[in-house]
Amino acid sequence: MIAKAEWIEGIKFKVSDGRGHEIISDVPEKYKGTDQGPTGLELSVMGLTACISAVFTIIANNSGIQFSILSAETEADKPKGAKIITQTKTVIKVKSDAPEEKLKRILAKVVDICPVGLIFEKAGIKVETELITEGL
Repeated sequence: MIAKAEWIEGIKFKVSDGRGHEIISDVPEKYKGTDQGPTGLELSVMGLTACISAVFTIIANNSGIQFSILSAETEADKPKGAKIITQTKTVIKVKSDAPEEKLKRILAKVVDICPVGLIFEKAGIKVETELITEGL
């Protein structure tokens, strides 16, 4: 795994993943950026949300669970004056005819194996999840 950042201008960078995917990272104007992309810290929270969503989908697919809607939203707390995020809460919404208990077991597995979540926890960041289900 490799990541590369190439300076564009100001505090704006083209960031690539070594597999042909790239995004623009920038900072808000108050930090002398142009606010044309997420900050590195925002990218880390986006990465957590993407990881939880992807791992949930993989486990559901492997378990024969189908859904028509899956969304995840993560709120990260960074107290005023703090340099890092102290906790996150991801709410996963699933529309499926699967029993809620099965979906909860899938989420429990996700929490145990999501690599980005494990990195956050290893850094001392509390990672909380909540499941909201709706039948088909």
